Amino acid sequence: MAEITTIKDFQKAYKKAQRRKFFKKVIDDGAEWYRKNPEYATLILGAGATLLTVLTKGTINLGKETIRNANLRKEEALRDLTIWDPSERHRWQLRRKLTSEEWLEISEKRANGEKLSDILNAMKVLK
Repeated sequence: MAEITTIKDFQKAYKKAQRRKFFKKVIDDGAEWYRKNPEYATLILGAGATLLTVLTKGTINLGKETIRNANLRKEEALRDLTIWDPSERHRWQLRRKLTSEEWLEISEKRANGEKLSDILNAMKVLK
């Protein structure tokens, strides 16, 4: 059976052929320059290898730093949305980050002897 093709398929094939032609020309021009200028070629290849190494290391370090920062943001978000209750040995999940006024209210009520779970439940902030 005949294969059905569309204009988009033709355009894709044409662009692919153009890219191949361009990169083949670039490689051929580079090879020709290398044959004509061998004294500069070793210098440029050495500098290129060094540059490639530096860029690779920089990219790896940047990736590690990005991951580290993302993990820190996740830990901070987790810290803001949980409260540890040492008397009950339980970590309470919150719906949202508490305001300063709410923290003061919790401190006052805990000083009066109320349980943290009861305070959070009355404030309706438990998840």
